[in-house]
Amino acid sequence: MHPEAFTFWVSLPPCTEDLTLLEEGASAADPLIDLRYGSPGYRRTIIRDAVEQGLSSLTVFVDFRDADVLEVLRETLAPGSRVIFSDASLSGAPAKLLVEGLRQRGIETAFEVDSAAGAKLAATAGADSIVASANEAGGAVSPKSALVLIQELMDATDKPLVIRGGLGPQGAAAAAAAGCGGCILDSQILLVPESPLSEAWREVLLNVSPLETEVVGAMVNRPHRVLPARGRDRLSALREREKAIFLGDGSPAEKTAAFEEALQPILARGFAENGELPPVGQSLAFAQQFAADGLGVRDIIELYRKALSESIERVRNAFPLVEDSPLAKAHGVELPLVQGPMGGISADAQLPERVSAHGGLPFVAAGGSDARETRRLIAETRKVLGDRPFGVGLIAFSPAERIEEQIEAVAAERPSFALVAGGDPALAQRLEQAGVGVYLHAPSPAH
Repeated sequence: MHPEAFTFWVSLPPCTEDLTLLEEGASAADPLIDLRYGSPGYRRTIIRDAVEQGLSSLTVFVDFRDADVLEVLRETLAPGSRVIFSDASLSGAPAKLLVEGLRQRGIETAFEVDSAAGAKLAATAGADSIVASANEAGGAVSPKSALVLIQELMDATDKPLVIRGGLGPQGAAAAAAAGCGGCILDSQILLVPESPLSEAWREVLLNVSPLETEVVGAMVNRPHRVLPARGRDRLSALREREKAIFLGDGSPAEKTAAFEEALQPILARGFAENGELPPVGQSLAFAQQFAADGLGVRDIIELYRKALSESIERVRNAFPLVEDSPLAKAHGVELPLVQGPMGGISADAQLPERVSAHGGLPFVAAGGSDARETRRLIAETRKVLGDRPFGVGLIAFSPAERIEEQIEAVAAERPSFALVAGGDPALAQRLEQAGVGVYLHAPSPAH
C-alpha cells in the first residue's frame, strides 16, 4: 500500500464549536464531526457551519435513528462527503434506502460495526466502507481491541476498513500493513494547539492518566469509554443504572435502549464546559506525548504518514515474517515467532517442544513457583529440548522475596531467555549480566 492511499481523519472534540482544528488539518487529513453528541440544536448548527465554511471531504458520524439530523444532512452535505452510521443492525430495505438516497447525491456511506455479522449486514446494505471503533477508543466502543477487531472484520468482508481506536503512528502502520484503508484520530489530537478545548479541559487532560478512562455499558451491549475526571459520582450512578437494567426485565434490545436513554445526558454535553464524562480513549497517552513535543495537527499527521512510509519501506527491504529474519537469528530459531508463557498451558515442556520443533521460540511458565520448582522446570525443559533455545516466564507482581529467588534461580540455570511480566530494567540488567536474554512485559504505560 502506498502511504497516500491510507486515509486519516481529524475528529472535532464532541460538543465544541470552533472548526479551526478541522480547517488546519484539512490539507493533510479529512475532517470529521461526530453528530452523536450534543443537543439537537448543536448538531444542526455545527453541520451547517461546517458546510458553509467549505470543508471538503467532510465526514459525519450519525445515529441512523436521528431523523432530524439525517434530514439536515440530505439538505446540506455536498457531493464527496461521507456519512458513517453508528450501527449496522439496521438491515434490509430501510438501510438500503438510506444508503441509496445518499449515494444518488454523491455521498459515500459507512457503518460502524464490531463483529463479522455486523460487517456482512453493512455490506448487504450497500455501505462503501466499514468503521471499527475498537475498545481502546473513546465513546461508543467494541468489547474487542483494535488488532483483534481488524483480523475479524478483514476476514468478514472485502469492504475498506477504517479503524478508530488507540493507534499511535506505529499502530496505524500495522493497521495499514494488515490491509486497512484508514484511521480516525480523535483522542490522539485533543491537546494540539488548534484544538477547541477550553484551558480547563486541557489542564484536566494533561494531568490525568490514560488508565483512568473507563468503559461503562458493556453488560447491556452498549460499551462506552469515558473519562470520569470531573464526574465520578455521575459514573457511579450510571453504573448502578446499568446494573439495575441488566438485572431487570426486558429483552436484550430493550435493555440496551434503556441504557442509551440514561446515557443521553452525558452524550449531550461531551467536552462542553458542563461536561462530566467526555469520550476519551486510551490514546490520550499519545496526545500527552505530542503536546510535550509541541506538535500541531499537521505535524502529527506528518508523523503518522512518515511511520507508514518507513514501515512499508522496511517491509519491502526485509520482510520480517520469514525464515532467518533478523529477529529469528537473534533468537537462534528459524522463524520470528515467540510463544508467550501461559500458566497451566506451558507449565511443562510439552507445548514448548512442539513450538521449538516447528521453528519458534518457546517459553515455559514458572509463574509463582519457588526457586526449587523454577530450577526443576528449566532443567526438565532443557532435557527435552537439548541445546535448542527456550525461555522462562516470571511474574514480577509476585511477592518481592519470591521474584528475588526466581531471578537467582534463572540466573543460575541460564535459559536462553526470560520474560518478566511487570518487571523493571533493574531485573532485566541482572539477568542479562548472567547471559539471559530478557523480554519485559509492560501491561501499562507506566511500565
